[in-house]
Amino acid sequence: MNAKLKITVDGIHLDHKLENENSAQEVIEQIQMWLTSQQRIPSIISLNGKQYDKKTMGTIHIDKIDSIEFSTIHPHELSIRRIHLLEDIIYILQDAQRKNDKEAIKNFQKNSEEICELFQSTLPGEKTPNFFSADKTIFMHVLELLKVRKEEFLDPVGVGVQTGTMLLQHLGKLSELPVMMQTGKAQVAMKLLIIFTESARKLLRIYLIAKKRFPSLDIKNLEHINAPLTELEKALCNEDTVLIGDLIEYEIIPQFKDSIRQIVEEFSTVGALTHN
Repeated sequence: MNAKLKITVDGIHLDHKLENENSAQEVIEQIQMWLTSQQRIPSIISLNGKQYDKKTMGTIHIDKIDSIEFSTIHPHELSIRRIHLLEDIIYILQDAQRKNDKEAIKNFQKNSEEICELFQSTLPGEKTPNFFSADKTIFMHVLELLKVRKEEFLDPVGVGVQTGTMLLQHLGKLSELPVMMQTGKAQVAMKLLIIFTESARKLLRIYLIAKKRFPSLDIKNLEHINAPLTELEKALCNEDTVLIGDLIEYEIIPQFKDSIRQIVEEFSTVGALTHN
């Protein structure tokens, strides 16, 4: 056991008692678990002032280490960095395709797997596009998605109030959908329903982002929204108009109204405290 090992996080000494760790990587994994509980993510890890890959750190015995230094960032900051990085990649790739720079495009294709992984970690839940397709609208679509997500991360409270208020307005129209679907206006009804479900998913996503920054937000409100929303999405996918009508009348409208109003009120309260 190395009693002299000094561990620092963002320049601050961490009083960590070693147990049965033998390698640097084992110590790092223990510290990472603690950092996760503190909502911090390591951006740089150094051993005696030098950086090594994970495999190498697993071979370095702790007796050979005098210090482990962690530089960390908040998950929120990491998300913003990923958005900016993906934006930069798309702009460069877009320019390469416009100039027909075959060498640059070839280099991007060599790293296509990493680009797709970055896309998936930045925009989870979105379908990964073919960045090398001839379809020029792909870049515009991804850049618009990134713009929306960036706004959500930069101002989750403001976007949350806006989205929640819009959802409350949509709820008033939902009661008309069953009649619309039975009177030759099924396409209009389905369009309204898709807008509603997408907006509801957006509100849930924003709420989880805001929760990391404002722990006082009550996560229970999500439980009252997520289950019926999932059922509604399945019914929508199956075009089950009978089930859609029942869900809207007996679950969506009565449950969503109070929950969304409470979420908007919570966001408004947090926003007021933040600006004071």
